[in-house]
Amino acid sequence: MIKTVKDVDLKGKRIIMRVDFNVPMKDGVVQDDTRIMAALPTIKYILEQNPRSLVLMSHLGDPKKDIKKAQEKAEKAGKTWTDADAEKFINGKNRMAPVVKYFADKLGKDVKFIPDALGAKSEIDALPEGGVAMLENVRFHKEETSKDDAERESMAKELATYGDIFVNDAFGTAHRDQASTATIAKFMST
Repeated sequence: MIKTVKDVDLKGKRIIMRVDFNVPMKDGVVQDDTRIMAALPTIKYILEQNPRSLVLMSHLGDPKKDIKKAQEKAEKAGKTWTDADAEKFINGKNRMAPVVKYFADKLGKDVKFIPDALGAKSEIDALPEGGVAMLENVRFHKEETSKDDAERESMAKELATYGDIFVNDAFGTAHRDQASTATIAKFMST
């Protein structure tokens, strides 16, 4: 059983890595970077091994539940909740783009933001040698947390095509049987 990234030859390999960048956000601004900073040593180590590419994936809140709570709060306060309010809320709390920008600054390297966790194979294959990308919040896809094994497996199979080696550095979510955590491991040889 492989225990750490140091047990595997990463040179020239495509790495798909689950990180826990579920950081507090307010109006699109990272409020606490503890989880990002905790992942940096592993990410830097991987990049030092000269992989073909590194694709990161994470969740950022739960868009469906978060928007419902925000809408209920607004309605309780007597405010009208519009589609524009919902979009602004989601963009400020659940979209990975601001996290990617923040993370890239900390990493000191360009990180390509991929605006959907699924259907991204061609964008990932087009990354330059040693390129880093971050997928959009995996929880925008119901398959990520689905109780239906077939749905979860469908998403996990696609995510598995993005890499040769799977690294799970999201210890806070590692116990969950979700597409991007436990289920993807079923479809990866390493």
